[in-house]
Amino acid sequence: GIPEELPTLVICGGPGVGKCTLASKLLGETARPTETSFDQVWTLDNKYYTARVKVVVFNGQAEDLPETVASKCEALLTMFDLSRAETFETLKSWGTFIEEQSPSVLLCIANKTDLVSEADRMLRDASLDWSVQNGLEFVECSALQGCDPATSSLLGEE
Repeated sequence: GIPEELPTLVICGGPGVGKCTLASKLLGETARPTETSFDQVWTLDNKYYTARVKVVVFNGQAEDLPETVASKCEALLTMFDLSRAETFETLKSWGTFIEEQSPSVLLCIANKTDLVSEADRMLRDASLDWSVQNGLEFVECSALQGCDPATSSLLGEE
């Protein structure tokens, strides 16, 4: 099994927002995360440090995250589909979690930006405001266009 004492990276958000794809990219081709359950150890190894982290993909509201996972959460990657407003609503429950648990790394990932026109940016603005209010770094990305280059160093890739 996976050691319980490892710091935990939680990737959370509603169904179909890209959590499993992100976890697969972080962990490599052998990882097979699913929407319902996934945890695996990820070894971050760069020129500054080597660390082992438990990665948990979580589908749902913050209050449903098991306490054994919540208490070890050192990094929280919230994720939503910028073309579907209801997926952002799911993230709002994580504001209280952030206050109570104070993870060291906080990201809000607005995925599928390629599906949103420049004229329809109200959700982007609302999610950016929410991210700032809750202390999360805001990142936009899409499977077609990739993520902001600044993200790669935040995810431990050098």
